[in-house]
Amino acid sequence: MKQRRIRHAAALLLFLAFAALSCRAASGQDQSAFAATGLLARADESAEEILVRAHNQDIDAMLLTMTGYRQGIGGFPRRQAAATMWRAAATRFNLPSVYAFTTLLAVDVDDLKEDVTAEYMAVCDFALRGRYAPRFKEAELFDAERACAEVARRVNRTRAWQTEFDGELARLRDMRAETRKTVALARRFMDSPMTKEDEAAYAQGNFGDPDVLVFYAATTHDPETEAPDWSGERLLRLISSQRGGGEAQAALRLAAQSAMMARLGTDAGQSLALIRRAHAGEPEAERIMGLNYLMGSQGFPVDDYLQNVWIRFSAEHGDARSMELRAIDLFAGDYPKSAWVWAKLACEFGDDNAVSRAGRIVAELEKSLSPSELEAREKRLKELLGQISPHSKRAESDNSAEDP
Repeated sequence: MKQRRIRHAAALLLFLAFAALSCRAASGQDQSAFAATGLLARADESAEEILVRAHNQDIDAMLLTMTGYRQGIGGFPRRQAAATMWRAAATRFNLPSVYAFTTLLAVDVDDLKEDVTAEYMAVCDFALRGRYAPRFKEAELFDAERACAEVARRVNRTRAWQTEFDGELARLRDMRAETRKTVALARRFMDSPMTKEDEAAYAQGNFGDPDVLVFYAATTHDPETEAPDWSGERLLRLISSQRGGGEAQAALRLAAQSAMMARLGTDAGQSLALIRRAHAGEPEAERIMGLNYLMGSQGFPVDDYLQNVWIRFSAEHGDARSMELRAIDLFAGDYPKSAWVWAKLACEFGDDNAVSRAGRIVAELEKSLSPSELEAREKRLKELLGQISPHSKRAESDNSAEDP
């Protein structure tokens, strides 16, 4: 009897051990790689839901999005070009702690040269005192302390070292002071129309982006510590307060109107389904992602760079329509000669109508391309043809992240 009780007890302990392991495994399956940061809306928040928060200018979500695309974790595909663009989006609000931390996050410190400038030490000073460094270290996503120790080891401590350090530190402090002024100004506009002095300052570019003013006016949070809470009532107050006036008031009203309509007119389910498909590498979904960033539809922010990135991904994954869109975008923009490669690809993969349109771009460009330029583009074309399949994704590569 005693031996039977011992066997029962052993069996029970073994069962409980397996049960505990099973519970940990089950809960772990639903947890994001970002859960330990404490920056998620909930522990099982998906990459697509994080991106939607980033679209709503939640700084925490922007940093997670940047990290997700950079490292290919948390349900995000590895997309270095998208990571670069999300860093730009996160830093446009002039928050020095965000600027400093993302500067470190975006640089491979091990690749820095031995004569690192003292500005990096100032960046470290701000980054290590911010709230992101300990959170990312705890989640084993990024160790800012180790990165900064490496910066300190490599910094070139010349006579100019202290001057460079003090200068960058002063610039970051000025950034914080300017941001606080912008926040106060934006919130004044909630109930007070712009003065003539405000209009003049806007004309000189002193207010920056109207979207940033709307962001600070419509949300009452501290952008360095809290998530934004967009309020339709506050946006309506802002629109009402800025009726009449000149160009600056009109720009502010338009930005507030766009922010409000984008949030009221968005179907979150459709947005999430589209993002999920694009993250899975579906070329058509990637193209629509790009077009949403172009037009600001489905709750996406208007962002020329991100539309460029996603349409390029779609083209590289074999979408003929995106190849043509890419060619048109480059042909009409600042890199017309780079359109030749994508127009040739559209001729290769597109239908008769695409071939006709893209062929015209090719013919026009070949009038101005020198033999050496044409040779370089033919080489690039051959590389892309080796990567692109009209029916399958290319091998993941970001070797064209900076190549138009």
